[in-house]
Amino acid sequence: TELAKEHEGKNLSELLKDLCAQWFPKATQFVGFKEIYIEEFVPYFLAEGWNTIILVRDPRDVIASINTGKGAVYTGQIKPTLFNVRNWRKSVRFATGKGVQLLRYENLVQNPLKTLNALLREMNASPFTQGDLKNRIILDEYGKPWKANTSHAEKQQIDAKSVGTFKERLTDEQIAYIEAYCTREFQWLHIDALCFTKPVRKEKDLPLHDPFEANDPRLQEEYTKVALQRQAEWNRIKTEEY
Repeated sequence: TELAKEHEGKNLSELLKDLCAQWFPKATQFVGFKEIYIEEFVPYFLAEGWNTIILVRDPRDVIASINTGKGAVYTGQIKPTLFNVRNWRKSVRFATGKGVQLLRYENLVQNPLKTLNALLREMNASPFTQGDLKNRIILDEYGKPWKANTSHAEKQQIDAKSVGTFKERLTDEQIAYIEAYCTREFQWLHIDALCFTKPVRKEKDLPLHDPFEANDPRLQEEYTKVALQRQAEWNRIKTEEY
């Protein structure tokens, strides 16, 4: 309540800047925010003059993480795959925009120093050294080491073991479904399809049935007319260019 009164009347950009200055009083080169669907705010942050970076991960690994293992702990009940695919495609679309830097997750974890420094050069920022990556501890708003809810949480360091885990965690049908609805993005990002090799040239080329059993009741009604959903998705795919 006191915090709300202190910052009453400020917009989101002003509020975040004030909170960052409060939480991180020492000189800080980067401050990051982790939140589901945070990409929805990209246009707003760009309009407010923020430098914006979007980290894009292979959607097959994304959905494997969401729908298998401990995914439900963090993202809730399984949602229709098109719901998750559309959000991923939206992130890629934002990443093509002016003023946005695209960072590929796979490049980051496989060669963090080279990938980060290439990004820093684009932003006219000071480069990292190998020692920076090895010794740097990410702090939360309380000044304590940040405990991630990811596969890197225990060791608090970057590794590439999380790349390609979908090959063991998803079926060929599930992989092919994701690949089919992300054809344009796969081409633009130079991601190789593994199970869906048929070119998507017509609406009928898209898989019809969701290979995951969605159990989130909030979205069941919206996705009951599957044929109409496929047609709508095809209309999006055929008109988008990268």
